Amino acid sequence: MVLGSDSILSQPFFGSREDKCIIPKSINEASGIAASKIHSDMYWLHNDSGDEPQIFLVDTLCSLRAVVRLADIQNRDWEDIAVGNGPNEYRSYIYIGEIGDNNAVYSEKSIIRIEEPKISPTKTDTILTQFDILRYIYPDGNRDAETVLLDPLTKDIYIVSKREDNVHVYRFSYPQSVSETTTLQKIAVLPFTGIVGGDISPNGMEILLKSYANMYYWKRNSGETIEQTFNRQSTSVSYELEPQGEAVCWTSSGNGYITVSEESPLKIPPHLYFYPRRIMSNIEEPKIDKYNNVFIHYNHNSKVVFHIMCTAGESVHAEIYDVSGKRIHTLLHDTSYTDMVECEWDNTHYGVYFCRVIVNNSIFIYPFYVTQ
Repeated sequence: MVLGSDSILSQPFFGSREDKCIIPKSINEASGIAASKIHSDMYWLHNDSGDEPQIFLVDTLCSLRAVVRLADIQNRDWEDIAVGNGPNEYRSYIYIGEIGDNNAVYSEKSIIRIEEPKISPTKTDTILTQFDILRYIYPDGNRDAETVLLDPLTKDIYIVSKREDNVHVYRFSYPQSVSETTTLQKIAVLPFTGIVGGDISPNGMEILLKSYANMYYWKRNSGETIEQTFNRQSTSVSYELEPQGEAVCWTSSGNGYITVSEESPLKIPPHLYFYPRRIMSNIEEPKIDKYNNVFIHYNHNSKVVFHIMCTAGESVHAEIYDVSGKRIHTLLHDTSYTDMVECEWDNTHYGVYFCRVIVNNSIFIYPFYVTQ
């Protein structure tokens, strides 16, 4: 595949939607979804406002595995859910966003934080009486929001508003107070409207935000804050319209993302959809153009190895880019070779990358994915 140098950002690195299953009828207004950290290949979901204060655990076949109810609290307008780190580094926590406010009339909102419960195969219904309520207000007036992000690197919580022409992003810094109401810090304004869900990848290095019609993606650079990441342009990635798709999350392995919709007014049942990375192994199956120019794999030292095939007299230049289009490493610099050349890249951060090879005047792009 021969592409121009401006094509790096346009490469799709998530595949087409896969319809996994129809979610249980009790989850008819799914507003949030998050991958469990302690139950393999399972997801926590909740309904929108008006439902009981409860969350549901389903597997990848959409079988209902548990219902967890919270005592002495209500679901005024639960809009999103996240799972990840918290006060005890040896525990996993669920964060439920009581953040909806269609008419912007509630000055105080909250995040409900519970320790992720272990579910017994013989007892699927649980009532929890112990949880934290993390109360907050916005620094610039009442807001409606439907997106909760948890940064696994800092344990900070981020709230993304919904209705502005350019939505706002607010930080709820760790450690969040359980006794006082916190004023959030506004850290970014994004050129989108109608943001209804989002998630940060398990390693903290990739961010998704979705509207009803689009999915937006950011690759976070090493050492970068969420604010710095949001200051860069996003990339649109795969998404197909759902009746009222309000929920998205990464899988626990980071090998793709899951979306789910509310039930449509026509009673079309909501489905669990999966968007896989195009590359599902440590390094993609060899990305080779028809001339077999480049072969990519791991060596035993966990370095990425590139075999670049050359013809006598050809000038070869090879670089690695991240998904933002930033050049991060030069493999070969305008060198003439007469046979295959091997070069290595020692990279400790997983994610999607592109190897850009210039052979004489032809440009070849090879996307690949590195896991932990």
